[in-house]
Formats: sequence, C-alpha cells, structure tokens
Amino acid sequence: MSNRVASKYAPVDWDARSLGDVVSRVTRRNDSGNANVLTISARDGLVNQEEFFNKRVASTDLSPYFLLTHGDFAYNKSYSIGYPVGVIRRLDRYPQGAVSPLYICFRPNPKLANSDYLAHYFQSGLLDDEISWIAKEGARNHGLLNVSVNDLLAIPIRVPSLAEQSHIAEILGTVEDVIWSTDQLIAKQTSLTAQLADELFTGLKRFNRGAKSAERPIGDWDYGRLPGVEKVPAGWRLVRLVEYARLESGHTPSRDVPGYWNGSVPWLSLHDTSTLNQHTIRATRYYVTMEGINNSSARLLPEGTVAFSRTATVGKCVILGRAMATSQDFACYICGPDVVNRYLLHLFRHMQSVWRSLASGSTHQTVYMPIFERLQVLLPPVAEQIRIADALDAADQALDSLRSVGAKQRNLKRGLMHDLL
Repeated sequence: MSNRVASKYAPVDWDARSLGDVVSRVTRRNDSGNANVLTISARDGLVNQEEFFNKRVASTDLSPYFLLTHGDFAYNKSYSIGYPVGVIRRLDRYPQGAVSPLYICFRPNPKLANSDYLAHYFQSGLLDDEISWIAKEGARNHGLLNVSVNDLLAIPIRVPSLAEQSHIAEILGTVEDVIWSTDQLIAKQTSLTAQLADELFTGLKRFNRGAKSAERPIGDWDYGRLPGVEKVPAGWRLVRLVEYARLESGHTPSRDVPGYWNGSVPWLSLHDTSTLNQHTIRATRYYVTMEGINNSSARLLPEGTVAFSRTATVGKCVILGRAMATSQDFACYICGPDVVNRYLLHLFRHMQSVWRSLASGSTHQTVYMPIFERLQVLLPPVAEQIRIADALDAADQALDSLRSVGAKQRNLKRGLMHDLL
C-alpha cells in the first residue's frame, strides 16, 4: 500500500508531516577512528561488517565514514532480493559504529517521534512505494538507487501523538519479544539436532557405553569421511555406496520440442531448491512427458530414491515421494535392501563439511559424478539405520513445529503493523 494511500486511512488526528520534520540528519564524520565498521542487514539491522561478511570490505581510511551512536538510523539505498528499494534500520547492537558515507543517516527528534515507533514503521515497508516513486531507475551508481537526501526526508508520513506512538511500539515490541524467544528455541533445537546427529553417526554413544573393545580403526577414507570419526562402531561397515545403492543422474529433455514438456511426470530441478529442505518431495515446478524422458538421458526414478543436489546448492537432498525424473544437477541413489533411504538422507545432510571440501568449479561449486561413484559411507545394520532415522525425523519434526510457530508469529506481526500503522 502506498504511503499516500495509507494516509487516507490514518486517523484524522494523526499529524501529516514529512520524514524530515521528525528526524535530523547525522553527518558527524568518524574523526575518532572508530573501527567498528557496520553494514545493514535487512533482518539483523546494523551489524559489524566482519561478522556479516566474514571479512572487511570497508576502505582503509575510515575518517570519511559517518559515526553513528546507539539509536541512530541509516538508509542503505542498495537494492537486494526482497528489498527492491533498500532498507532503513536502527543501530541497536553497539554503542557506536562507522558506516559508509553512501548511507543516509538520521536520528529521531524525541519531542515528535518515538524511536521504537519509527523502527517498526520503517520495518513495515510503508515507505517503500514512496521511495520507489522518487527513485530514478535509469540512473544508478554502483548498484544504488538514485535517492537523494532531500528526496528521502521529503517523504510524507502520518504520525500520531507521542503517547499513541509509544502504545503502538509497545504492542509491536511485545510481539517481537515473543518472536525473539521462538528464534532462540529454534537455534537451540537446531544445535541439539546437530549434536544428536554427531552422536548417532559417529557412534559416540557407543563409545560412552564402553564399547571400545569392539571398535576397529577405519584407516584411510578417500571420500565421505565424517569429522570426528576415527573408528567404526561394532556391527557397522564402511562401504562403497554404489555396491548397495544404484547411482543415477538426470538430464534435461530438449526445450525445443513442446511434446517433451507439460506432461504428468514431475521433473526435479534447481527450480525446486526451496523445497529440498523437506524430507519428501511430490510436486515440482516443471513436468515432462514420457516421450521427453525416452528421448533424452533422463530416467524415471522410483519413489523412495534419494536425490542429492550436486551443483549450485550443493548438499541439499530429498527423498522422491513418487516416481519422477531429475535434471543433471542431481546425483540419485536407488537404495537396495541394506540401505534405508531415510538414514541416507540424514547422513548426507550431516556431511555438509565433506561436501564443501569435495565441491569445485569456478562458476558454480559442483560435486562431480566420479566422486559419487567412489563415495564411501558408514552403514550400520538395517535395524539401527531405522532407529537413527526415527530419532532424527523426530528432531526435525520438533524443529519444523517451532519454525511453523515462528512463521505464524511473524504473520501476526505483519497483520498488526498493517492495522496499527
């Protein structure tokens, strides 16, 4: 909703002002040499650059940078996915920090604007249409929208009394606190799930039960070695996976032949990346015909096949919930009687550090098919594979439930923003 349109529905006693009426610019240079260089994250606000990028990308000379203090705001007019007109965020994490002079910085006038109210207002996206209106699409500088300081500060906003601003901010802040608590539970459950996988796949629980007399050294492990695994637990085997599961890849039928496409056979591709976090996939973005499969190197793979994304989104994997074909971007294992597909799914997801070490390529990181032909994995007895898969399924379900709660809380917050702001 445009801010102009939103203003029509704002209560009549709300003041009509420009942004510049309720904030003042921050132009103080970083003469003190503050080394806490900040960047704007849409989710996390102003964060330390090295924490965000894992490296410093700022200039060596920080004196031209603006020095912000706790509670100041900054507008990054660089567009990104999901934020086509950039974002405005507040400095909450640190007492001070230096930001690029390309940012537009300001602080609220406490006599006219509640800082928490403005933080929620900017996060709601109510300014987006206005910023888009003034941005000149044809004139960008280093990926930045052409939004001047004067244009930004001239944007009209409607603000209630300070008392009502505080009340609105308190309501939205309470919901944010609940969301933060849920996020902490998600982080804790994620950590517990990873620890559980470590124990289950490396046999640490066995070691802790004093089973060392039954252990034997693994020795050299060319591909698929898990960090921390030095010995195979009793009853487990280190096997070459292709001896127990048939390896298949996929192909893309010719797009020049209309008869190969829009059929009834699901075709798994990188377009389905967002769904690869679930355990099972039954529907895909694109479908092909049996004629397309028969006239290409694609294969119709059976339900239960484990499909591994080996390029671009290396490490994501899923179980096929019905017969389908895949693109060449996937390595697929059709499990034999000694391999439980759910066990293999969890094992592959646990091997992220291994996949990173095996991926190569200048354009897209890729794990090439010969590696899958040589891949060795730890294979416990079938009954234990099922127990491991059941335990990790339960942990994932608990994590999914928390994520679902978090999503509902965020939807509630969006609805409240719409109603209150």
